[in-house]
Amino acid sequence: MTDHIFISLYAVNQRDIGGAGFLAFPSVRDAEEYLKTWLERACALECIPETEAPEALPEHAFLCPQVEEAKDLEGFNGFHSYESLGVVSLFVQVLYDEKSARRFKGECIKEFSLDKIFSDEADEMIEMLEALEKSFREPLDYTRPLEMVDGLLKNQGLALF
Repeated sequence: MTDHIFISLYAVNQRDIGGAGFLAFPSVRDAEEYLKTWLERACALECIPETEAPEALPEHAFLCPQVEEAKDLEGFNGFHSYESLGVVSLFVQVLYDEKSARRFKGECIKEFSLDKIFSDEADEMIEMLEALEKSFREPLDYTRPLEMVDGLLKNQGLALF
């Protein structure tokens, strides 16, 4: 088993400041810090852990989930409404083991009809998705698969969300 996670991210606020793509992180903590930093920089929201939240959250606060393991990062998901910002939409899909990577691969193949497109590009994309899945079994350089999946999601409008 290797020590990394991937996240598929789509995030935007009503000022059209957002983040999107497919990212790799060496640890759950690094991914969590990335999400908190995005909230702080793009939305000017302070991330307050659930365990430290006051009864009434201030307007500039985001209630961050308690993250113990990779799948807990999905606790950031949702539409969050703020009077001054409007709605902040944050959707995170986490690939943290072979099963989650296999599910993501299936969703991409289905959503983008990769199994119905007979081209070298579609075949290569399926290979890249399989490489991401394989990366949880054995160490490998996932730079190219990461770039290709990121490009697919950005070019296809992040249709998985």
